Amino acid sequence: MSKKDWIQFSAISLLWGSQYLWVKIVLQETGSITMTAIRLLAATVGIIIYHRFTRPKYPSKIPWGAFLFLGLFNLSVPLALVALSEVYITSGMASVLNSTSPLFTMMFGWFLLDDEPFSLVRLVGLSIGFGGVILLLSEKLNTGGNGFLLGAGAMLLAAISYAIAAVFARRHTTHLHYSVQALGQVMVGAAVALPAAIIIEAPFTLPRQPATWTGILVLGLLLTTIGSNLFFSLLNSIGPTRTLMISYLYPLVGIVLGILFLNEEISLQLLTGGALIIGGIILANSRLQFPLRVQK
Repeated sequence: MSKKDWIQFSAISLLWGSQYLWVKIVLQETGSITMTAIRLLAATVGIIIYHRFTRPKYPSKIPWGAFLFLGLFNLSVPLALVALSEVYITSGMASVLNSTSPLFTMMFGWFLLDDEPFSLVRLVGLSIGFGGVILLLSEKLNTGGNGFLLGAGAMLLAAISYAIAAVFARRHTTHLHYSVQALGQVMVGAAVALPAAIIIEAPFTLPRQPATWTGILVLGLLLTTIGSNLFFSLLNSIGPTRTLMISYLYPLVGIVLGILFLNEEISLQLLTGGALIIGGIILANSRLQFPLRVQK
């Protein structure tokens, strides 16, 4: 990874690592699909404004089929599943389960992508990083309660959806400017989520609390508008498996934010788990990639 890749990787990890906090805030007043719809509408407006200044090159033929797939499996479906999961499980458990997405991506990528060979070193790095995630939150996980299986299942489905979308985008949309990729999926995602919210969560009502609107605008304009641009830029550069290792940093970001803003204490568990996560990411992104020559 280049210096630019590492900067983008860090930035998107910080942005998306805070989403569980904002989702919890917004869910206090609105439903998961309604939140997703308004978030994606705000993101669509944000990216259109961004395009007015950057003027990226649009393709002569718009790949609406690809945008529909990404709008569904990279935005509408997983975002709604993430929000649904946090109705039943803690944000800590949600972030741990979402951290399985690089493992799913590696499996799908090995079968479907020529530039994602199955590497023993990458597998070890992924495993070490995921072990750090588990250690980091081992004392915080909610392992029971009503609806736990529903919440956990929803988050695992979201992780699988993200993995499928990342591999699909790597195969079919890397010829497009990263910001065009972002706008296409966000527009289609909003077009799908809004009628779904009106039908499923009827009667459709807009939030009233300032804190809810603040959370939605942060999710839409910062996490989705900026985050989507960073995501596709990174995906085009380093591939889906390494890109989705950003999810390993979500729990670490959440705990560090707690230390900085909520006066939470630094523990040996935090230091050890954080070291495993960062070490696993560095190893998986190193040049020590010895592909396993297995016949597909």
